[in-house]
Amino acid sequence: MRGKRSKALSGKIVLKRPLYGYNWDDETSNYIVNEEEANTIREIYNMCIKKKIGLVKIAGELNSRGLKNKRGNKFTVKNIHQILNQPIYQGIYYEFRETWEKTGQKTYRVTKNPREEWIGIPVPAIVTADDQIAASKQLKKNSVNSKRNSHFDYLLTGLIKCGICGKGMMAISYPRKEKHLKYYICYGKRVLKNCPDSAYAPVDEVETAVWDYITRIAQGKEIIPQQVSAQTFDKKSEIDELLKKESELKKQKDTITNFIFDGLIDSEKARKKLQEINRHLDSIASTISELKTIEKAQKKELPIIRMSDVMAAKTIKQKRGLLQEWGLKVTINKLKGQETKINIEFL
Repeated sequence: MRGKRSKALSGKIVLKRPLYGYNWDDETSNYIVNEEEANTIREIYNMCIKKKIGLVKIAGELNSRGLKNKRGNKFTVKNIHQILNQPIYQGIYYEFRETWEKTGQKTYRVTKNPREEWIGIPVPAIVTADDQIAASKQLKKNSVNSKRNSHFDYLLTGLIKCGICGKGMMAISYPRKEKHLKYYICYGKRVLKNCPDSAYAPVDEVETAVWDYITRIAQGKEIIPQQVSAQTFDKKSEIDELLKKESELKKQKDTITNFIFDGLIDSEKARKKLQEINRHLDSIASTISELKTIEKAQKKELPIIRMSDVMAAKTIKQKRGLLQEWGLKVTINKLKGQETKINIEFL
């Protein structure tokens, strides 16, 4: 294991496996881009992000053209989902994310390793990190809007959470002779059984209150609460300083790697030093990401809610699409025997 970790720390991939979009290079122990497959991957991202096509239809489109996955078979939904989520496509391959323990002749137990044990190895990128973030968001939207998830269509699916425990809320219905009784209920109470104080919130009451609020904003009778502080902070200097530190650490990493190859440093000391550098690099990358998120939030403009859009939305799906576009989030505080308290904000 020590030899494998040393190899990974030196920037070489330990266990090669077939990955769509790449070919294996024995000389560098790394992946090189297969341009034909890479173009298909970029098209998959385009279909997901720009055209908002679901996994099933993307796989169907590729199969209709006679394209094959890395094993020479038809594309499956699982193949497409992996392509849209694997970090390797944005330029980093992680070794030691999991530990495989043999439990039988053909069975294994897979255990996820702590994040600090992962070793990131640079590989040629096919898409950007922003592309993967956008694809992940679109997949979540597709999941929320899927009719397979419910017998009924609900306005606030994926947009509502419990104000008591912070978990999302799910919609349920109880059949009665004349109609179904519908409620929003905390996922923590219903499934996880760890939010006993929350109570059922009637769907009609909550959805009517939310849409009435949106209508009043469109009419100019309500003002959207300002979510971002008026005071802005310049994060560019902080980000530049972190990027400078990141560059210095990468140079140190390259120097140590060269020393390992030349036999000028004890391998165990080098391994510990490289692990320390990798932890610092991960911390810097995380901090830069947070600072960029703050910058983006500070520049975010509040949504423009037009009466024409409100009036044009006739179906639940159309209305929910507008709420998603505006970044609306609803928090429900509902205790047994008490009134439903609804908090609405735009993120």
